Amino acid sequence: MLLVLSMLSVLGAMLLWYASCRHQRILRQPLAKGWRYLAAGLFCSAVVAAAQQLSQAATVFFCLLMLMLSAALIPFATLLSPQDRHGR
Repeated sequence: MLLVLSMLSVLGAMLLWYASCRHQRILRQPLAKGWRYLAAGLFCSAVVAAAQQLSQAATVFFCLLMLMLSAALIPFATLLSPQDRHGR
């Protein structure tokens, strides 16, 4: 259960971090920079939750893997939207 919580926390943290970037394409306007503090807090809570279930090396690997996957897949979420964002 804690691993699912940590996966959702990392995904939420990366989503908030990406949505606060000025180059994001999910929202019409980016979130304020203050949301990045919440994203960092979510990531820290994910590390703590994963550390309760896994060994130290597995926790580091798990969190890095989740960060890489979410950082690579979240920008592609704009391709799933039905509206054309390029104005064509």
